[in-house]
Amino acid sequence: MLKKSRGYKHKKPIVFYGSSITQGACACRAGNTYQNILSRKLNFDYLNLGFAGACRAEPAVIDYICTLDMPLLVFDYDHNAKSADYLQQTHLLALRKLRAAHPDIPFVVMSRPDQDSGEADTIRRAKLIEENCRILREESDAPVHFVNGIDIFHSHDKDMMTIDGTHPTDLGFYCMAQALYKVLGQYFP
Repeated sequence: MLKKSRGYKHKKPIVFYGSSITQGACACRAGNTYQNILSRKLNFDYLNLGFAGACRAEPAVIDYICTLDMPLLVFDYDHNAKSADYLQQTHLLALRKLRAAHPDIPFVVMSRPDQDSGEADTIRRAKLIEENCRILREESDAPVHFVNGIDIFHSHDKDMMTIDGTHPTDLGFYCMAQALYKVLGQYFP
């Protein structure tokens, strides 16, 4: 039997921008993606801008995100950047453009959770993203939170966290939700 929804406690949808992981690829059901876990736990709606293989911070996509009315942005742009050099050229540029359009909202910026693309490359990318967050904090009073993806998949056996070294299993999505809950829970009690 279908029942009428009670609606969300928080009306404006949170925006999640990222790769196939953000899209929810490989979750056994839609309710097990990290956004849905958080949505149920914190009672908010969200807009999923997960682009499988195509999350590259293109100016047209960033311009579109700039037009959205949101209370918070989760920026999970790392996986589809073709190299750390490409990430360096595009990441801070995109964040600055988004901050100009949304000067007051919190940003939650993640680095990729897997290390199968090479540990040294993953560490370099995480440091670059963390530094971009530091720079953005200096340029604005609005909150910018860094979630280090390297720390997310260490709670269980690594083989249990992804199906292929990159895409999370349901357990991996749950661990991502737990890591993000520590930040989002501050804003959505």
